[in-house]
Amino acid sequence: MGDDEDPGARAAALHERAIVLREAGSFFDAELACCEAVAILEAFEDAQSPDLANALVEHGRLLDSLDRLDEAGLATDRALAILRPIVDSLVDSLSDTDGDSQGVDLDVQEELIRLTVQAEMTRASTFRAAGDLARAEAGCRRAIALAEARLSPDDLLISATLNGLGVVHKFQGRYAEAEPLYRRALAIAEGAGHEGDVATILHNLGGLAHA
Repeated sequence: MGDDEDPGARAAALHERAIVLREAGSFFDAELACCEAVAILEAFEDAQSPDLANALVEHGRLLDSLDRLDEAGLATDRALAILRPIVDSLVDSLSDTDGDSQGVDLDVQEELIRLTVQAEMTRASTFRAAGDLARAEAGCRRAIALAEARLSPDDLLISATLNGLGVVHKFQGRYAEAEPLYRRALAIAEGAGHEGDVATILHNLGGLAHA
């Protein structure tokens, strides 16, 4: 990093690069970008920075996709330790002041809500993969509750949380509880015209019928 380069801008660029690389399957380079972004933010921002939480969530998602579950859990737990108090404060102030959340921009509020939901789902995924289905279910339910309370009913992130809980229930053998979750998730994905999500949920429904 050059002497006159803004650390925040550098970290943001690395974060975006990590997402692109992860989605392209370039996991080694994605992790390098993630680690550098986290290191910059740890050095130049407050320990409770939402930007740091954002970088940690992405790192956790990447590590989860690589089945490095313990590392993914540590990164995501750090992110949630930052995000949960911030979001709880936002939700409390919204309830107390009829929508005025301490002057926080509405777009920023939504971004924080989304990031927290994603972090909860990533942590739930690591618990599920490790066989801790009780904690996986609890994480999915926290994600659903927050998403349904603060996002539009037709938001694809709600579909993702419902599908995630459906997967956990399938692993638990609770098929009758999984199916309506999948169907609710499918209705949202179909309404949004998101073919990738529709295909994933149909696959899960097929797997459920087979089970």
